[in-house]
Order: sequence, then structure tokens, then C-alpha cells
Amino acid sequence: MSSQGATQADHSMANDTSNGVAEPQLIAAVDLGSNSFHTVIGRYQDKKLDIIDRHKETVRLAAGLDDNDNLSPEAQQRALDCLTRLKQ
Repeated sequence: MSSQGATQADHSMANDTSNGVAEPQLIAAVDLGSNSFHTVIGRYQDKKLDIIDRHKETVRLAAGLDDNDNLSPEAQQRALDCLTRLKQ
């Protein structure tokens, strides 16, 4: 996976080169939910977004909540381990 972060979506997202051809940009979106984490990587060029990679991993964070809605150390570690894998 790319280490580039998500970029702000706007009409000028693709960089113009000196020859007038738009250069593609990689865009990443991350959804951190209570049950699973999702990432989507896309290539934006010519006002079109092509999905080039997707990843979903179950983390079960909600199952790690105690009576005070604090995450257990195990649930925290599952989340951190998942984020480390998504970074790759």
C-alpha cells in the first residue's frame, strides 16, 4: 500500500504537467469502525477514480469494551496491529 495520505477532493486534484496531460494521483480512504477497519486505494486521473486496492479486516473493538466503555488492552492491540498491516 502507498504511504500517501488521503487528499482533499476537488476539481483540481490531478496535477497538470507541462504538456497539458493530467498526472494521476493516488488517494487512500480509511474507515475505522467498531467491528472492522477498511481501506480503499484509488488512482484519480481525468476526473475519474479507479479503485486499485481494497482491504477489510475484522478487529472487534466493540467486543473489547468494559462496563465504562473503555477498550481492553487486547482490543487496543488488535487495532494497532491492524493499522500496522494497513500501513504496508
